Amino acid sequence: MKKLFGAFAAMLCAVCMFSSCDKDEKESMRLSGEWQGDFYATYTYYYKAERTPRIAYADLTYMSFTPDHLFGSTRGTGYEVDIYNTGPIAYMKYEFDWRVDEGRIFLTYYDAPEMNLIIDDYRLTYTRFQGHFGENNSTIDLRKMDSFDGSIYVSPMERRADEFIADYAGFAGGRRAQAAGEEVNADEIEIVSVGRAVKPAK
Repeated sequence: MKKLFGAFAAMLCAVCMFSSCDKDEKESMRLSGEWQGDFYATYTYYYKAERTPRIAYADLTYMSFTPDHLFGSTRGTGYEVDIYNTGPIAYMKYEFDWRVDEGRIFLTYYDAPEMNLIIDDYRLTYTRFQGHFGENNSTIDLRKMDSFDGSIYVSPMERRADEFIADYAGFAGGRRAQAAGEEVNADEIEIVSVGRAVKPAK
């Protein structure tokens, strides 16, 4: 009887495991592709002449998820591009590994470990990706895109491959002209930190 019960328990465990894997594979298929929307990225910086920290809030985020294999994969690589309409940096690009594991989505960033996160409360379809993550219950709200060309943006990994300096000020792209008409150089600003936060209401 004990042997029979043990065999039944093992079979039930295997069924549950395969069911979980199957669900993760389906979620990964939905996640694959390009997305755009709100992921509430920020960076804190200061102009070295002022030494006063400021916070820039992303106006739009693009995300790309590529599976390791076309079918049956629950992990892969991707990148995030955060667009800033204000502040000295026009965009920030990060590359990451991702995986879906037992209904949770893990993002591990190569050059920005402070951006690592686990999304365990989400709703994912083939057209919409919404969810919450982190201790502050931060949100993500993305819509599927037909295509997105991320090659025009440069990440620190790509800079490093080309023997560029890979600090934040060195890799952030598209320095914008300031209101006074001055062009901001990388050595005039310092990026203190990156993270995620909703822009406060005025």
